[in-house]
Amino acid sequence: MTLASGCSLVCHIPFFLAAIVSVFASSLDTSINFGSGFDREVLVIRRDKQGRLLVGGRFDTFNGESRAKIVRLLPSGELDSTFNPGAGPKSGFLQDGRDTGQVSEIVPLDDGSMFVHGSFVKFADHPVNMLAHLREDGSVNEAFALAYGDSSRNFVAAPGLDGQGRMILSGRFTTLQGVAVTNLARLSLDGAVDTTFEPELDGPLSLQHIYPDGRMLLARFANDENDIPTVELVRLDSEGKLDRTFVNTPEYGQFGRLCVQPDGKILAVYGNPFRTTFLKRLLPDGTLDSGFSAPSVVQGSIWALGLQPDGNIIVGGDSAEVNTTLTRGLIRLGPNGALDETYPSGYGTQSVMACLVLPDGRVVFGGFFTEVDFAPHNRIAAMLARSPLTPPVITSSPSPTTLSLSWKTARNGIFRFEETDALGNWRIVRRETGNGLNDTVHLPITLTSNRFFRVVMEPR
Repeated sequence: MTLASGCSLVCHIPFFLAAIVSVFASSLDTSINFGSGFDREVLVIRRDKQGRLLVGGRFDTFNGESRAKIVRLLPSGELDSTFNPGAGPKSGFLQDGRDTGQVSEIVPLDDGSMFVHGSFVKFADHPVNMLAHLREDGSVNEAFALAYGDSSRNFVAAPGLDGQGRMILSGRFTTLQGVAVTNLARLSLDGAVDTTFEPELDGPLSLQHIYPDGRMLLARFANDENDIPTVELVRLDSEGKLDRTFVNTPEYGQFGRLCVQPDGKILAVYGNPFRTTFLKRLLPDGTLDSGFSAPSVVQGSIWALGLQPDGNIIVGGDSAEVNTTLTRGLIRLGPNGALDETYPSGYGTQSVMACLVLPDGRVVFGGFFTEVDFAPHNRIAAMLARSPLTPPVITSSPSPTTLSLSWKTARNGIFRFEETDALGNWRIVRRETGNGLNDTVHLPITLTSNRFFRVVMEPR
C-alpha cells in the first residue's frame, strides 16, 4: 500500500495477496459528547450568545437526567445543570399515557432568557398558550402571558425578533392581548401590542425571516378558485407595508423551511400533495433562481436547513429518498444545489428534524434516529465541517480461478478500481462515488496471470 501524489491512496494487490486493511474515518465530530442522548425526539436546536446549545422536542430525559422537553447544553455537549425547566410544557392531551406537550421553536435573547414556542397550554404548571418566556435559569416569567382568542380556532406561529428587540408574531387571530389585530402584530418583550404597526396583509400567515433592516418574509396561506390550498411568500418593510417589488408565484401544497443566504437569495422548501418535497432557491426579488437545481426528495420531507460558511447547504429530512436512489437523513448540497456525495462519509442516519451549523461549519443535528454510521447516537449528534479524506478498507480473497476484492466505499471519496494490462500499464475497470457501503468485484485469474490490481481514491 502506497500513497500516490495528490493524496490519492493506491493499494497494489497481486492476486495471491490475502488481505490489506486500512483505517476508515468517520465524519462524526467526537469533540462534542452527548453521552446517551435523549429518550425521545429532538425538534429544534438553537445557540445562544454564550455559545450554549438550546435543544427542544418531545423528550423527558437527557443523558439519564430528567429534563422536560427543553435543555441547555454546554458547547462540549454536557448538560448545563443551571438551567431547569421544571415540569416543562403540558398540552392537556395524552397519547400512550404521556402528555403530548412539546417544544418546537426556541428564540434566544441577549440576556440569556428565551421565548419557547410549541404545543402547550401550561409551562411548569403556569398557564401559557403556545408561547412562554423562560428566564436564564429555565423558570417561567409569569408576567408574560399571551391571549389571542379561542385557541381551538386561532393559532400563533413561532415568533421572531427585529433589530430593535421587538417581537413579531404571526398566525391566525383577530385579537391579541385584547387589541384588535389581524394575523400579524408587533409587541414589546413584555407582551404589549404596538398599535402603531398596521401591516398590509390578509389571510393566515407564518413569519419566516426578519432581515437586519427590519423587513420581513412571511408565508401567506390561501385557497385558489378550486379550493386547493396554496402558499405564497410575501415581503413587508419594517413598518408592515407590502413590498411590491418582491414577486413570488403561489405554490400548491405546503410550505416548509426557509433560509436566506448572505447574498439575499432565498432557499425555500415546498411540499406537494403527492409527498414529494422540493428545495428551490429564489432570487432576492422573489423570482425563481434558474441556476439552482437541487435533487427532489420523495417519500419523505425536508425538516431542516442550514448554511455552512463556505456556501454549502445542509439539508435534514425524514427518511428521505434522494434522487430515488439514496436514502439519507442528512445530506449536503453544493452552492448551486448539486448533491455532495462525499458528505457525510459513512452510512449516515435517518429522520433528521433539526440542524444547527456552528460558526466553524460543524453541524449539530437531531431528530428521531438512534444510530449514526451504525453506532448508537440517541436523537442528537454532530458532524465535522467536512469529511476527512480517508482510505478505503480493502480485503482480498483468492481462489484457484477467482480473486474477490472488497473495499469500504466511504462517502468522502471517488474510487477507481484499476488493473494492469499486458504491458504493465494501469487500466481503469470501474470508477464510482462511494456510498458508505461495501463494494466487491470478482476477477478471473489463471496460474500464469501476472496482473496487479489497485483501488485509487481520487483527491478532492
